[in-house]
Amino acid sequence: MGSVTTVLDGEEHLTGPGDTVIVPAGTEHYVYSGDHPADLIAAVPAGTVFITPDGDERVADWAK
Repeated sequence: MGSVTTVLDGEEHLTGPGDTVIVPAGTEHYVYSGDHPADLIAAVPAGTVFITPDGDERVADWAK
């Protein structure tokens, strides 16, 4: 187990096992784990648009 860095509107927050992050609507956000893998659980509304690191936008198949 380890930690990840959660970035909310450019501000970094160290988050670890058991932490909960609530992302307000309209907040640019992402999570990175550095050189180690991380398991995350994300709860998002159906129809949420995901933006990949290369800028592609898509709605997850399960959310259609």
